[in-house]
This record gives sequence, C-alpha cells and structure tokens, in this order.
Amino acid sequence: MFTSVPVYSQAKSAIQFIAGDREGARETQINFLNTFPIASQCKSAYHWWLGENDKARHTQYMFLHGVSNLANRIPAVGHAKGTIHYVFGDKEGGDTAMKAASRTVGVIGGGFVGGFVGGPVGSIAGGISGGAAVDGLTTSIESAVYNEYRPSGHIAAVTNIVNGEATVGDIIDSTASIVFDGLVGYNAGKAGAKFRTRKRRMKVPPKPVDPPEPVDPPEPVDPPKPVDPPKPVDPPEPVDPPKPVDPPKPVDPPKAIDPPKPIDPKPIDPPKPIDPPKPIDPKPIDPPKPIDRTRDDFQFLQDNDASGRLTLTVGVGVRIYFY
Repeated sequence: MFTSVPVYSQAKSAIQFIAGDREGARETQINFLNTFPIASQCKSAYHWWLGENDKARHTQYMFLHGVSNLANRIPAVGHAKGTIHYVFGDKEGGDTAMKAASRTVGVIGGGFVGGFVGGPVGSIAGGISGGAAVDGLTTSIESAVYNEYRPSGHIAAVTNIVNGEATVGDIIDSTASIVFDGLVGYNAGKAGAKFRTRKRRMKVPPKPVDPPEPVDPPEPVDPPKPVDPPKPVDPPEPVDPPKPVDPPKPVDPPKAIDPPKPIDPKPIDPPKPIDPPKPIDPKPIDPPKPIDRTRDDFQFLQDNDASGRLTLTVGVGVRIYFY
C-alpha cells in the first residue's frame, strides 16, 4: 500500500539498499513506478510507444491493483467491494476487502474511544490498539475455521520477525502501518473529544441565578422652591431729538466759454500751367544690311533614322525638314 507514496518509497528503498537487500530496493522502486499515478501512466505510455504492449498492459494492471488495495481499506467502500467479489465467486478477493475495511473501522473506533477518554494521546494509542484488536480477532476466526494458525496484520508481521522470515522491507512496512494507525486514530480522536465536551455540557445543569437584591425605595424629593416674581423693568431713557441739518450751500454758476476766434480765409493760388510735351524728333532707321551667304552656310544632311527624311540646316539652329 505504502509503496506508491513518493517520499516513503524512496526512503524505504534507500534503507533496503544500505541493509544489503538490493533486490528488495529494486523491487520497491519498480512497485513505485507501477503504482504511483503519474509515474505509472508515463511508464505505460513509454512502453506503448516502444511497441512493448505487454509491459504497458502489465503496468496498468499493477496500477489498478494498487487502487483496488486502497479502496479495500476505506470503510463501507471496502465492504461493498468485498460483497461484489463474493457475488462473482471471488472468495479470496472478498475476504481481502472485508478484512481490510473492517480493520480500518477498528482503527477509527479505537481512536474515537481513546480521544473520548484520554485526549490526543489516548486517540493515538486507541487507533493502534484498535487495529491490533481486529488483527487478533481475524487471526482467531481464520485459525479456527481452517484449523491452522493464520496470522493477520501486525500479528503476521511479528510472527515473521520472530521466525526470522521477515525482510527489511517487511519491517519497514510494519512500522509504517503502526504509524498510519496512530495518525488515523488521532484524527478520529478529535471527533471523540468534541463529543465528550458536548456531553459534559449537556450533563452539567446550569447554575441557579441569584435573585436580584431588593432595591431601596427612592428617597422623597423636596418640593420645588417658589420662584421669585420677576423684577419690574425700568422704562427706557428719553432719546434726544435729532439735530437740524444745515441747508446745502448754493453752487456757483458755470463760467461763460469764450466764442471761437474767426479763421481768416487765405486765398488759394491757382495751379501752375503744365508745359506741353516736347516733340520727338524721329530718327531715320537704317535699312538692314544685306546678308552675304555663301555655299558653305548650307549643309545638306541625310538623316540615318528609319524615316529617311532630308534635313537642310541653314545657319545656326535652323533646320528645314523635307518629307
């Protein structure tokens, strides 16, 4: 069961290797790879990818076998699973599931009772004792039925140790099983402690409430003293009449403004006459000089393009084209 736990399986394998049980250490690692959920699926996929279908199928079988063992130890689930095994004729599988589930019930019951009686320490001791009690009961029943000694659980582990048949791995698994029983009993003992506290509260009657002390009657209150009548108010003193206001002083009339001085009009000079334009003397324009042209000024050129047109160049920059 515990070989699928990552840290535990590596620690167990290391102890086996140190103790000289190398084959047991190797088997522990193989069981871990076959039962741990992530490692087993990766290993099976790797064998399938290599075409080793038998090894992939064996890995899946070992993984499901580990899941089945875990389900056997759960109360109610293991009992239902054992019943199904019996229905299909698997007596050995049914016995294994029933014993594992019943043993867990014994551990939980022992932890609950131990927590109810002795608190956390009692719950741990109760869980271990409950598992050992179920192992003893199972050993007695099977030994009586089969007329031979058939140890179960911790009793089988102790028997193997005494007979010298136990390996290092068996001793480690037995120790881990005792620790696991103590942890399960401790958690079950918490419920027992709560139940004990609740039961004590129900048994203890509530304390009687003391009656309230008698209250002294209030002392008589003196009647209010008579209030003196208000004193008469003196009449207001007479107010002097307002003094007469002096009339406003007369305002001087505005000074007269001198009229504007008359402007002497000056005569405007008439415009000066404009001189007529001077006549322009026309100068005679000289006639253009005749241009002397020689035969050297004319050049007849034959163009080399496809049109084959004749070009006549006259002077500089002047061309005549003949089509």
